[in-house]
Amino acid sequence: QPSEMPSSQPSSIPSKLPSSQPSEMPSYQPSSMPSKQPSNQPSEQPTSQPSDSPSAQPSCTPSMTPTDPATMHLYYPDWSPGGSGCNNDGYEPNYMSANPSWYLSSTMDSCCSTYYGWNYDTCMSNLPGTCARSLFY
Repeated sequence: QPSEMPSSQPSSIPSKLPSSQPSEMPSYQPSSMPSKQPSNQPSEQPTSQPSDSPSAQPSCTPSMTPTDPATMHLYYPDWSPGGSGCNNDGYEPNYMSANPSWYLSSTMDSCCSTYYGWNYDTCMSNLPGTCARSLFY
């Protein structure tokens, strides 16, 4: 319960429980220690600062059933005329299938950085869908 007449100085020992009402005059200063619980409501405005380390991939909802192994393929560099990135459609050339450690990758990121480092962003946007980036075992 807030006091009827607040003092002009903070107490020497903070209370263990927060007051039941917010202050009518916020300090506009961040607290020295962040709270352990997030607030119930999101802020009205997004932060002006980005996070320190963005996630490597966007989130996506997993499917309800496992992917059929017969339809899973490794990523390979598409060096055909008009090819601009990596594919995982299972149609890699025979010489790539015969030497998978040289040409095939389990992630699109690995394939693009290895074979299309000079055009990485274009390579990473080559396949539609945000979840078609990695194979998980």
